[in-house]
Amino acid sequence: MVHEENNISNRKLTIVLKLGTSSICDEITHFPLLANLSHIVETIIKLKDIGHRVVLTTSGAVGVGMRALDIDTKPDELAKKQALAATGQGKLMSLYESLFEQFKQPTAQILLTKGDLADHTRYKNARNAIEELFAAGVIPVVNENDTISVNEIRFGDNDTLSAITAEATQTPK
Repeated sequence: MVHEENNISNRKLTIVLKLGTSSICDEITHFPLLANLSHIVETIIKLKDIGHRVVLTTSGAVGVGMRALDIDTKPDELAKKQALAATGQGKLMSLYESLFEQFKQPTAQILLTKGDLADHTRYKNARNAIEELFAAGVIPVVNENDTISVNEIRFGDNDTLSAITAEATQTPK
């Protein structure tokens, strides 16, 4: 998702890249797809270097958790999915941090739920935090907070989350 900044003459964009679990983890082994992730990180660095603001919206915490706990099949029970997300989220962020560190690019993790974005004050707080991260030159890495989500763990496979993130990162008019 892309939207333009207010100053159209600069043509600087805010770009929200959304990665699904299948782009992050092998569907069978759940090993991280390092070539995919490295390519995405390099692309984000290039976009930022030419002046664009970039947000990475990512899935994958459950998949990474499955690998960490050597679980082959995604469970149906919400509590088990939440436990996998809790196990995988830090590992996923650590993976992103190590890849971005190769370019000396700081990142920040933002975990959100539908409730965070439905509440006006919390939405504004998330938006303000993202703006401050942009100002500091940090790449925000946004994911649904699957560990505490109660609505069957999905915004819509993070598609809705990335759309709302794109809206939240628009420069106020």
